[in-house]
Amino acid sequence: MSVDSSIIRTQDVQVHSDRIEYGLYYFPDGSGPGERHPVVIDADQFFENVRFPAHMIPGGQVTVGLTDKIAIQIDHWVNLWAANLAAILIEGARVKKSSPARLLWLATRAGSLNQYRVLRRLNRVGRNCDIHPTAYIEGSTVGDNVKIGAGAIVRASIIGDDCSIANNATLELSVVGAGSTIFNGCVVQYSVLYPGACISCRYVGLNLAGRDTFISDGVTLSDFRFDGRNVQVLKDGKGIDSGARLLGTCLGHGVYLGAGCVLSPGRAVPNGWRIVPESRRVLEAFPAGGHIEGHRVLRANEIQPEVEGVLTDRDTNQSRA
Repeated sequence: MSVDSSIIRTQDVQVHSDRIEYGLYYFPDGSGPGERHPVVIDADQFFENVRFPAHMIPGGQVTVGLTDKIAIQIDHWVNLWAANLAAILIEGARVKKSSPARLLWLATRAGSLNQYRVLRRLNRVGRNCDIHPTAYIEGSTVGDNVKIGAGAIVRASIIGDDCSIANNATLELSVVGAGSTIFNGCVVQYSVLYPGACISCRYVGLNLAGRDTFISDGVTLSDFRFDGRNVQVLKDGKGIDSGARLLGTCLGHGVYLGAGCVLSPGRAVPNGWRIVPESRRVLEAFPAGGHIEGHRVLRANEIQPEVEGVLTDRDTNQSRA
C-alpha cells in the first residue's frame, strides 16, 4: 500500500522518492497469500491551503491534503493525532468528490450556494443536546447529551457524548472525547482530546491529550520553534525530526498541568504526571516585612505618586505637542 505524503518520519515505513510503502496486506474472502497487487492512495486527491505569515512558514502557507481514503501506521503519538484529524478531513474530501447532482441537492437544502451555509446543513447532532441559539456549528458531528453555550463556535469537529462546550469557546478541526469539558473562551484547534479531558487554558493547538487530563488557565502549550527548524520528537528513545514546522505536545492519561507551566513543542508528558511550577514561582506566604523574592510589593500610599507622575508626564507631552 502506498501514499504520496503523510506524517511519515514517525512511522516505520519505506520511503521512496515518489511514494511511501506500508507493509500491510489484505486477503479478501479468506483467501491466502497469492500475487500481490499494490493499492494506491492519493493523499493529495484534494488539498486546502492554510495561511501563515511568510516569516514563520516558508511560502506563507501550509498545504493540507484531503483524501477519502487514508493510510497511517500508528507507531507514535504523532500518528495517532494525525489519524484522528484525517478522519475529519475525509468528510471534506467526500463533499468535494460529490457528484454535481448531490452538490445541487446540498445547495438547495441549504437555500444557498455559500459553502458555509451548505456545511451547516451537514451537521449531525445527537439526542438530548442543549445548544444555545447563538452557537455556530458547521460541518460537525455532535454526540448525545452535549451542552454548547452562548457564542460557541464548532467547525469541522467531532464531539463525543456528554461533553460541555462553554460560552464563547471555539472548537475547530478537533476531536473531543466523551465527557470532556471546554471552559468559557477557550480555543481548541487541530487537537485530539481523549474522554474526560478538561480544558481551562486559553489555547490548545495541534495537541493530543489523554484520558482525564486537566490543563489549567495560564498553561502554554507551544507548537512552533523560533529557530526555523522542524519540531523534534522522541521515538525509541532518540530525537527525530517530525517533518512538521507546527506541532504541539502529547499529554499522557491523567496528566494535570498547573498555571504557569510552559511546554516546548513536540514534548510528551508521561501518564499520571501532575506538574506545577516550582515553589519560588508561586506566592505561598506573605511576610510581615513585605519582601517577597522575585516580586515587588507596592502599598497603597506608594502607588498614587507613581500614577500621578505618569499622568503629569503624559499631560506635559501633550501640551508640548
